[in-house]
Amino acid sequence: MLRRIEGAHGEYHLLPLRKLSEEEDAKLAQEFLEQTEKHYEEIIENCEVNFTKEIEFETFRQNFTYEEAEEIRVEFEKITHWFERVRDRDWFNSPREVDVRSWIDRCETMLEQFEAKVYEVQEKVGNHPGLLAGRGPRPRGRQRRPSPEAKAV
Repeated sequence: MLRRIEGAHGEYHLLPLRKLSEEEDAKLAQEFLEQTEKHYEEIIENCEVNFTKEIEFETFRQNFTYEEAEEIRVEFEKITHWFERVRDRDWFNSPREVDVRSWIDRCETMLEQFEAKVYEVQEKVGNHPGLLAGRGPRPRGRQRRPSPEAKAV
């Protein structure tokens, strides 16, 4: 635990306490695990309900625009950042992490397929992908955006 705190550039103080009983130690660990699993369940629900339904709805509407693709990508990035924050606090290695990773992979695949359709449709109508926010064609897969400091340099 201390290595994780130090690795995150955190600070701590060790205070002398008596050793917890095995029962109390197990109880605390279980409470942390349950809390983490609730967060993982929320992420899965967000993937299942919100993200999936958004792509299905926009596909049904045939709303294959760069703006929609960008909006959906932002939602995907929110999900992945949320997962990373929960994973950082998952000190007891919840088995639900595997399920979340699977859902994130599914969401990424759905996003990439949607983006591919957007580029296909927009190319047919003569809109070049480079017109999206003044950038070149959007790379596929998880991409980290440059920090504001990097843009200023």
